Amino acid sequence: MTLVAAFTLFNQQLVTSLEQAQSRRVENLALSVAQRPDVVQALNHQPSGSVRSDPALQAAIEALRQQAGMDFIVLMTPASQRLTHPDPDKIGHHFQGDDEAAALAGSVYTSRAAGTLGVSLRGFAPVKDQAQNIIGAVSVGVTMNRLTPLWDRHRTQLVLTLMLIGVVGAIVAMWFARTVKRQLLNMEPQDIAYLVQQRQAMLDAIQEGVLAVDAEGRLTMLNPAGRQLLSRLSRPLPEPGEWLFQRFPEFKRPRLQSEAGAQARDDGAFAYQTVTLDGVTLLVSYQSVLWHDETLGALFTFRDKDAVHLLAEELTGVHRYAEALRASTHEFKNKLHVIQGLLHLQDYATLNDYLQSVQDARLAPSEMLATQLHEPVLIGFLLGKQSEARERGVQFDLQVESQIPASSSPRAVHDLVTVVGNIIENAFEALLDQPSPHLVMTLAREDDALWLQCQDNGPGIDPDLLPHVLAKGVSAKGEGRGLGLSMVKARLDDVGGDISVYSTPGQGTLIEIMYPYWSEYDANEH
Repeated sequence: MTLVAAFTLFNQQLVTSLEQAQSRRVENLALSVAQRPDVVQALNHQPSGSVRSDPALQAAIEALRQQAGMDFIVLMTPASQRLTHPDPDKIGHHFQGDDEAAALAGSVYTSRAAGTLGVSLRGFAPVKDQAQNIIGAVSVGVTMNRLTPLWDRHRTQLVLTLMLIGVVGAIVAMWFARTVKRQLLNMEPQDIAYLVQQRQAMLDAIQEGVLAVDAEGRLTMLNPAGRQLLSRLSRPLPEPGEWLFQRFPEFKRPRLQSEAGAQARDDGAFAYQTVTLDGVTLLVSYQSVLWHDETLGALFTFRDKDAVHLLAEELTGVHRYAEALRASTHEFKNKLHVIQGLLHLQDYATLNDYLQSVQDARLAPSEMLATQLHEPVLIGFLLGKQSEARERGVQFDLQVESQIPASSSPRAVHDLVTVVGNIIENAFEALLDQPSPHLVMTLAREDDALWLQCQDNGPGIDPDLLPHVLAKGVSAKGEGRGLGLSMVKARLDDVGGDISVYSTPGQGTLIEIMYPYWSEYDANEH
């Protein structure tokens, strides 16, 4: 359609241009003929009211016509009678076309009219004597039939040119389309629209804050969860196009944070960097957006660290509860098997003694815990750990030296399950190969703190490792370990607690822990 429209437009312009060129040509030739001396002389000597033919002039004008490629050159008297004509029989007759009057009045012009040779493009010029009197006129013309081949020849060139432009345009369009499609990862427009809608839905649904910046660090996107999280800060929210690192200098690129312990990687990323903004602690991850090794921008994801810890505590607590219940269930099944066997043997005296010993073994620690410790979650958890210790063959003595009321904070309970569970698990592993494994745990509450001591008779800790034992990844148990005590320290640091580790090789390890602890009564008082 574009080529058809172009052909129509150019064809019209071609016809107009050719007509204008021919108009100038016939007009200039008419002026040239009108100034010939023989033409002036022939018209000066014409008798009034009649025409006298001049064969010499007729021959000269006819030769000029053929040389110029015109269809006719006509000299006419002031009465519009022909003095020359390609057809000698037309000489003396009146000029046809009725468009010569202006030339006989002194004008130079072109016109289109029908004459004896058909429709023609005519140029007119007046003939003047030495006194500038008009003594006749000249008309030079070319018929439209003569122009048609010229138009056809130029039209063919136009068609060939447009075809060449079309072919070149098609090749360029194909190359451009392939280049654009390659830039768009070979996706069609509908695929791009679907991905954009899917991306927007994903950003709206995700519960983690997401923000993107361009290569200059200007904000380009902030999802609803991120906007809600950042709205808790005292500083205003960043606007699209704003330089992010001016409003939030805490958000640094990984190369600026490499000295701060970020998990920097070669591809320009870090995971779970702790950033504090106006008292709100966030876990921030960073990922560069790369295209052909060129950085186009970056993506930050972030979430509230407290919410992450709460979820982790709940999951860890469930795991600890499950382990304790499994140990208690296993121990209970073993006792049931003993009871079933004694009933089968009908040894009732021995069965009575066994039941009495089970009752004493179970009720004594349970009654002691229930009397001193009033947090039911901790009671159940510690009883489960005692059952697990009996399974492992570890003597586990639990002592509560003061009244410990129920906690006012569910988070504190989950924290204590995590802390106590990790300490006991470490002790169990340390006592694994000991001939007489023994573990003593003491709990006491002083003021607004819960104090815990855990003493084992294991092999102890290497003196070279002891100063670093609370660091992440430090362990004498091999690669991939050393997470338990570092997690305990992180939990205690979050709430203002404290942990100390003392160890003597060959004698055992003592761990002391202080955890801020408030009862429901304390919370009401405060």
